Amino acid sequence: MARSDEKELTKYQREKLEKTPKEFGCGILHSSIEEALIHAQMNLGIRSSTGVVLVPTMPYLGTMGHNSGTVVGWQVNANKRYRLDVDRNLNHTFYGKRPAVVFDPEGLTLSEMIALKGPQGVHVNEEDFTRATRQRISHPTESIAERADTYWRKWSKQFGVPGFIKAEDL
Repeated sequence: MARSDEKELTKYQREKLEKTPKEFGCGILHSSIEEALIHAQMNLGIRSSTGVVLVPTMPYLGTMGHNSGTVVGWQVNANKRYRLDVDRNLNHTFYGKRPAVVFDPEGLTLSEMIALKGPQGVHVNEEDFTRATRQRISHPTESIAERADTYWRKWSKQFGVPGFIKAEDL
């Protein structure tokens, strides 16, 4: 019970405290990374349903310790992008043995995480902050982390040494 001298929570504070998913699944378990990339590109309006590229993209650098200085995706602008990701909790070949208890800050079960991130944790994150809802869509794949690493190296090589690329190199 709130004390009489305490302020009521603002709408923003109430929304922050509510447990709402930050990321939504696309509803498909993609058989390959390429399939997931194309699905994300189509959703973002980068590629038409016939495969024609409609909008040019710029490289997007990773921001996490394991992928900083590496091109991990592509962006139209600061509000629209897609990136290839590997979830450390689900991937046991790339990061070592899968833990018996999976830690998830959003409180998802293992089966919910697999549906969102794929059985090996390899997925494409589609982000469109111009949308009012469902700004983050996850495209899970059946691919392995080594395949994601191959994509990162391929994308990065055109700008420098993967892991050492800076924004001014792009």
